[in-house]
Amino acid sequence: MPDFKQQILEFRSSVTDILKVCFRPKRYQQEQANREHNQHLKAHWSPEPIEVEELIYERWEEPSTFSSEPDNDNFIVFIDHAQDIEWLTKPKSDPNGDQAKAISHAEAIGSRRCKQLPEDQILELRRILGQAITCAIQGHIEESYKLSKNAESFLRARSIEQSRRWTLNSAHLFVVVISFVVLWATMKKAPEALSYLGSSLSQFTLLSATLGGVLGAYLSLIQKSSSGVCDSAAGIQLHRIEAFTKISSGALLGFVALMLSQSDFAPEVLNTLNDVDGYSVFILGFASGFIERLIPRMISNYSETLKS
Repeated sequence: MPDFKQQILEFRSSVTDILKVCFRPKRYQQEQANREHNQHLKAHWSPEPIEVEELIYERWEEPSTFSSEPDNDNFIVFIDHAQDIEWLTKPKSDPNGDQAKAISHAEAIGSRRCKQLPEDQILELRRILGQAITCAIQGHIEESYKLSKNAESFLRARSIEQSRRWTLNSAHLFVVVISFVVLWATMKKAPEALSYLGSSLSQFTLLSATLGGVLGAYLSLIQKSSSGVCDSAAGIQLHRIEAFTKISSGALLGFVALMLSQSDFAPEVLNTLNDVDGYSVFILGFASGFIERLIPRMISNYSETLKS
């Protein structure tokens, strides 16, 4: 059975190579060159089972030319197939105190979550950190910390960009979906609800308030995405949930604001809203969705009025 599985894997690999030769010859040539280079590096670092995806730096001298100075030890820094940074020294030796701190600092930045980023950006991050580790091994401690700081800034900037991309994509999607839901609910269910509440408001007035809340929440979400306070390390699902929650709550806040304006205890400026002044109804709903604390403050003032 193991032999059969191995034959299947070899067959799949052969078919893949044939397809690459036919349709992507340049990529096939590059992969073949990488395989040959990988075998060459393995010969240097045997018996270590290294798998090099991209070489950052290698210093290699034949054992007969070794100097007694530890700084002349061979070492290699590379990115493996899992896109992690690896490094080896030969003969094996532990870095001194400053070198170890600089290497640990770079590795700590590399351990942060970045799988949510595009592959080319992950590789760029790994290259910067690989150069930081190379400088640390060579004794250039200050330059190593500088490169690690650049890598940290790069990761932060790319994470904010990815977070903003997810937020905007989710906002564009949900503003359309929720607007259609609000429109359907207003046309189909609003008459029964308004009749139950004993309100003389029209469907258009209710639609103006709720759609205003949706658009207000949508623009608030876009503004927040530009502030750079989000982090894509939280994952795309949290961004989608946040966008859906904010935009749907905008519709709810617009509806609550309209109902509050019809109360006998509402402020005079709100109590005058009616079907004729549809513009003000829309602006009230928009402000309710855009300014998240507006309705809670209005409800708080409303409660104080009832108590008095």
